[in-house]
Amino acid sequence: MSKSFEGFIVHSSFGRIRGKTRLYFIGRLRNGETFAVVEERQRPCLYVRASELSLAMSVLGSGTFIQEESPYHTMDGEGCMRLHWDTVGQWQQASEHLLEQGVRTYEADIRFPDQYLMSQGIHGSLIIEGEPQQGRRVGWVFINPVIRPSDWMPSLSVLSLDIETDPGTDEVYAMGLSFRAPGAQERKEVLFAGTLNGDSEITPFPDERSMLLGFCERVLQWDPDILTGWNVIEFDFRIIAERMRQLGLPFSIGRSDTPAVFLPGERGRSGSVILPGRQVLDGVRLVRAGPQRFSDYTLEAVASSILGRGKILEQRDGESKLEAITRLYRDDPVRLCRYCLEDARLVLDILERTGLLELTLARCLLTGISLDRAWTSIPLFDHLYIEALHRRGLVAPTPGVDPFPQAEALGGAILEPKAGLYDNVWVFDFRSLYPSIIMTFNIDPLSFVPPHRARDLPADEQNRLIRAPNGAHFHREKAILPELLERFFSRRAEARRNGDEVASHVYKIIMNSFYGVLGARGARFTSGLLSGAITSFGHHLLGWCRDYLGRLGYRVLYGDTDSLFVFSGHPKETEGEELLVESGGLCERINRELEGYVENSFGVRSHLELEFEKIYYRFFLPPVRTANLSDRGESRGRAKGYAGLLAPVKELINAPAPGEQAQYIEVVGMEAVRRDWTDLARGFQIGLLHLLFKGADHGEIRAFISRLVQELYAGKVDNRLVYRKYLRKPVSRYTRSMPPHVRAAALLEREEQRGLIHYLWTTEGPQPLGSVTAPLDYDHYVMKQLRPIARSFEGVLHTSVDSLFGEKEQLDLF
Repeated sequence: MSKSFEGFIVHSSFGRIRGKTRLYFIGRLRNGETFAVVEERQRPCLYVRASELSLAMSVLGSGTFIQEESPYHTMDGEGCMRLHWDTVGQWQQASEHLLEQGVRTYEADIRFPDQYLMSQGIHGSLIIEGEPQQGRRVGWVFINPVIRPSDWMPSLSVLSLDIETDPGTDEVYAMGLSFRAPGAQERKEVLFAGTLNGDSEITPFPDERSMLLGFCERVLQWDPDILTGWNVIEFDFRIIAERMRQLGLPFSIGRSDTPAVFLPGERGRSGSVILPGRQVLDGVRLVRAGPQRFSDYTLEAVASSILGRGKILEQRDGESKLEAITRLYRDDPVRLCRYCLEDARLVLDILERTGLLELTLARCLLTGISLDRAWTSIPLFDHLYIEALHRRGLVAPTPGVDPFPQAEALGGAILEPKAGLYDNVWVFDFRSLYPSIIMTFNIDPLSFVPPHRARDLPADEQNRLIRAPNGAHFHREKAILPELLERFFSRRAEARRNGDEVASHVYKIIMNSFYGVLGARGARFTSGLLSGAITSFGHHLLGWCRDYLGRLGYRVLYGDTDSLFVFSGHPKETEGEELLVESGGLCERINRELEGYVENSFGVRSHLELEFEKIYYRFFLPPVRTANLSDRGESRGRAKGYAGLLAPVKELINAPAPGEQAQYIEVVGMEAVRRDWTDLARGFQIGLLHLLFKGADHGEIRAFISRLVQELYAGKVDNRLVYRKYLRKPVSRYTRSMPPHVRAAALLEREEQRGLIHYLWTTEGPQPLGSVTAPLDYDHYVMKQLRPIARSFEGVLHTSVDSLFGEKEQLDLF
């Protein structure tokens, strides 16, 4: 009788043995042991239309494929034949040849391991039934077992890695390792190429070669499921792989005999690492994909924000980071090793504190996507959608086959802002607007009716279709995306009731990604008509709400995609409780009327729900350009940029301005929350908002500006004058123009010309922080940072920037 085991697939792959391709699924069992499932019975396959089988046969000739009947149909209803091959190479070559000759194929791009897991309905976790054999690099090996789905949420072991290198040769100095496994004490060690004494956590090696071999031994001994680090793929693994190659060392650190491979990125894409039986997940990529946003994604900045501590590298005046590392390697290697180890530990602490690994696992379990692609939108969408197609007896077209009609899609709706300062403004939001539109109006690739087919239908059938404002038509029979979203909404509500914030967040971001995939270039089902149908309904609904509120006597100051900013009309002294009660009643009334409107106009049940979000006691919409004084702040406002005094407070910006402390101010899209403005400008804008909201007179505002300008010219705020901007490509590739951050980066050492560039503006132009040789240009900061911000306030203060700052001669005195 076979035994039953429960596990989680960490890594899936395939290999060719004796002329046939085998599937390998390697992972961790619930009991903590490792396993490998070897599946020999499956063959990679694709589908073709039955009507094109003869053409396919003539194209393939006497190839080594097998054809068989298929239970599947194409999305337009034609039956399919299934073709499969013994090896992945044969399958890929045949697929390319068929497409070149005009034969339409279906699911010819789905990875072989994914084909099998989809057919079994397995989303990472599985039940394995079979007789295991002991393995060499894993605990147990199962040959052709029976597998079925499981919902087990695993806890995986993680090794964080950080290396320090010679900036000129890429020779590795040290390797910091921090390993954590469920129920075990953390292992910490630094491998060092050289001689030193005095630290139990540091293991010296005679040279780099022996140190790299020591690293491989530890990976095999500690046996992590996941390897991570900060920029660990593009930097650490890239360098380690190259050094191993140069030194003639086998890069065998996986759970099979196949060596690890670093694959450089192409066409702007990031590199990747194939590590049999394990996964390499880059810490910075996980943080970027997560819910929190940071102005600076260096390890120092993110760790300081999340953990309250950062890197421990001490740099001398005028010394770059690389120069400091080289000095420590030469003069104080113990301190270098501690710095290296702390960097590795910081990454694990960040991932634990944010729960990002748990989020990643949850995405895999909920969608079936593999760990390495858990944060990719298009593959995740494809996996979910194709599984649902199969349940309906359908197959998906290979990308480029049966393309949907393209059209220019509207962006998110914007109701023109009315610049000015207002009291008591309500904010209403549609709950998950785009997913709700998809559910309400049955928007889906499967329900979509192409324009030429819609035109050919009899009038009565045309009238039964749902017509979007952009002219796209959809059948009424419930399609796949509405069905998925209804299930996700229900499960998310259940997760929230159970206090499972991880699952709740994962459902939310997956649902919100559906619209983006339908409009993404290169996606399988991309269509401007499909994505445009969603946004056109968004425009229509936001406009309907504006008009309805207008009929009730309210004024919509601004609308953005799913939000409405409504001027209550109540005076400043109105009690918050009164505002809250009225807004709640108004929200209920809108929803009731909207439900009736949608049903009467489109013949569908509305899933749309407008929610009261917050009250701004005072609300500022800046102008898109300087308003004339005669406009009295009533000019066209700036879209996606505003500030308000919250009640109740949800998010705070407490950035102190000189001599002031701003509280309870929420800023969206303005300079105070943009990374490309200096701390001086950000604090200045917060200070002006604080004064504006408290009703300060011109004298107070002018005194605030005068004091700040004096401090600027006196050199008292030099630490707040740093610009920060990312270098998106190498300096050498900027040929047409050299933006300021690129000019600053060009003055750095080659190894430092990447990532976020910090620079100051001097009398000789932009210069990188730490390498400033000229005096700071304070006039630049007044003219390019302070005055543009002050200009946004001219309309509501009924004055000019010149009257706020004073004459140029007065500024020269400072």
